Amino acid sequence: MGIFDRWLKRERPLRFALPCQPCAASAPGIADWIVDKAIDLGETGLDYGPASIHDVDRIITSFHHPGLTLGETWPETLGAVLGFGCYVGEVMVRHDRGTWQDVDDTNLTDQLKACFPYPLVQLPNGNLPNPIGKALKLLEMGEGECLEPFYWWVTGPLAPASGTPARHFSEDTRSPI
Repeated sequence: MGIFDRWLKRERPLRFALPCQPCAASAPGIADWIVDKAIDLGETGLDYGPASIHDVDRIITSFHHPGLTLGETWPETLGAVLGFGCYVGEVMVRHDRGTWQDVDDTNLTDQLKACFPYPLVQLPNGNLPNPIGKALKLLEMGEGECLEPFYWWVTGPLAPASGTPARHFSEDTRSPI
């Protein structure tokens, strides 16, 4: 039985209705919530370390079905993926001195703010990665959008220019997507 089956097709399926909407204040609690859900299913590798993002990639990739859009995805799956996005953001907070920022509290233009319905993580290098959006993109697009390389790219020495939402750059060319 795969992880998708363990998460959603149990005798008593776990429900992944988010405890609240993601915002800067609630994101750490949502991350803790998804860790508790994962532990209930035997996923013990989520320790808020950067290496644990590989496990998040594996879990979200198991939910991916080619051709299925986010609008067609089960609400339980979306709740779990939003939770894992908060988890990855919380790794950035704990290991990279990031802070959660509601989009309205950033210096992004109004046009860019309209593109981000979830909080971003402000990193000391000036980047504003969108781990929740990236988790949703992994669900929709599959393995080519994994969170682990995204994490190392936005937090590492070759991160994009200061103040740029990292989600808008490709890893290969650093050109707008």
